[in-house]
Amino acid sequence: MNRLQVMTVAMVSTALFAAEVRAEIHELANGGKLSVEQVSDRVLRLRRSVGGTWKESGMSRYGFLKTEGWKKSATPGYDVAVAANGRVTVKSKVSKASFTVDTEQGKGYSIVLSLKDGERIYGIGDSSRKSLQRRPGRYDIWVANGVCNMPIPMAISSEGWGLLNNSTWKQAFDVGKKDPNALRIEADEGWVDLFLFVGEDYRALLDTYTELTGRPHLLPAWGYGFMFVANQSINDFALCSDARTFRQEKIPCDTIGLEPGWMREFYDMKTTKWWDTNKFHIPMWTTSKHLTFIGALDRMGFKLSLWTCCDYDLTRYEEEVLAGKPEAWKLKRTGVCPEEPRDAYRWWRYDFPRHFDETNFPEGAQPWFEHYKKFVKMGVRAFKLDGCNQYGEHPDRTWANGMSDKEVHNLYTLLYGRQMSKGYEAFTGERAMVNSAAGYAGVQHYVATWAGDTGGGAPALMSVQCLAFGGHCNTSSDLELTPSGLHYGFLQGWTFLDNWDGFLVPWYCTPEQCAAIKRYSTLRYSLLPYIYSTAAEAARMAGISRSAFYKYKDAVFAYHEGASGQIVTLSMVLRDRP
Repeated sequence: MNRLQVMTVAMVSTALFAAEVRAEIHELANGGKLSVEQVSDRVLRLRRSVGGTWKESGMSRYGFLKTEGWKKSATPGYDVAVAANGRVTVKSKVSKASFTVDTEQGKGYSIVLSLKDGERIYGIGDSSRKSLQRRPGRYDIWVANGVCNMPIPMAISSEGWGLLNNSTWKQAFDVGKKDPNALRIEADEGWVDLFLFVGEDYRALLDTYTELTGRPHLLPAWGYGFMFVANQSINDFALCSDARTFRQEKIPCDTIGLEPGWMREFYDMKTTKWWDTNKFHIPMWTTSKHLTFIGALDRMGFKLSLWTCCDYDLTRYEEEVLAGKPEAWKLKRTGVCPEEPRDAYRWWRYDFPRHFDETNFPEGAQPWFEHYKKFVKMGVRAFKLDGCNQYGEHPDRTWANGMSDKEVHNLYTLLYGRQMSKGYEAFTGERAMVNSAAGYAGVQHYVATWAGDTGGGAPALMSVQCLAFGGHCNTSSDLELTPSGLHYGFLQGWTFLDNWDGFLVPWYCTPEQCAAIKRYSTLRYSLLPYIYSTAAEAARMAGISRSAFYKYKDAVFAYHEGASGQIVTLSMVLRDRP
């Protein structure tokens, strides 16, 4: 094998790889090529060519990974050697990490990293809830309800190295199970595209990983308070009654959520979804918040959250964005919106949203958040993205971007979360409170998550802890009404009580349980300055110094973020909160 000099490799022309990337290309004995790229002083990227071309993953194609602004010098924090057989040896200069990487590429691929005796491996997301330390074990990276809610193809080692497998195809992480001395990544389809990084400790490794995939999203301050999700059969007056009782009982709470019963069509996945007006009355002549139950909740200090589901082809709009035409969907109207109805006097034009117009666009043309704008205008402040068809497979579906479901399935959770979160922020100018039951690498940058419809207890708490080793801090699980369930439930990244289809309302619980909910919610709000400051530190932008003030009802938080990324709370005023 002849080692080539450093050369420029032209990548696929997309929004992500618009610029050329400097990498070393090694000719392999089997005729393949191996690319070794210094991404930064801490990050290395290994890629194998397929048929002489360099393929890109869905995460790369749609801009979920950082490509610019990396710190890069002539002396990175690692040494790399490539043997004639393609074996890559990596030795860290900032930790004790030293390991080899072997790759094989065909229709699918395998990646084998050497492990030392006693080496501990963490991460891989919510792919298993049996242990926090992943060695030995085998883990499928495939979003599935209750089994693998949020798999993340990344891992970090006690030796001071980490990895991200840049692929959305179904794959498996075998951590010392088949071979006690190896971490194997295997997939039947896809190609080798591996990010490796080194760091002094776990914090440093996660700092690099979240720089690559996105810092944790900073929720609005009220998102770190207490959320109560009402019974799915509730109506507007009962909902307002619950809100009023929270205030009378002096149980601190900021957000009330509705389950799918709020829709006129249960589990409606169409763009024309609307209220079940038999339960939630919306006057025909106006949708102004101050005349609806949403306004009543707002006057009592509550934000409203809506349960949502989705089976929309999100890739069509993403392709338009890549083509530089994010507004192209507006030209794809296939029909004319029907005339708005008039009242008996035929002179008053009703002011309800023209949601019928949404039927005149082909599936996937609109950005998914577009049809939620009418609800946000009415005062809705948060959204819950149920697992639903995020978990579901579509084996016979060819997506608008040309990918098969095997490649889109894991990616879908990221597209969904980003379109909802960034759509809300662009429309309102406020930070989004969107929580999802499914996710993939980079999920922390867009949404909060919960452990899915699996209840609370030790397994759900394990999922929260495993996601923490993927740099995800806005995590939660169902709050259970046991002493331990209340204790850990109220002390998670964000917290909620999901009534769903029952009567888990504090004042319908035992007096002891109701008192405990009040006590723990009050405790959480007293800790809110610390919870919020910690979340702000996790969401910091390294190298940028800034000061900010955030108002939360009668509390004002001020912090200064230094160039090192450290958050220092300067002042906090808290008056007479229950």
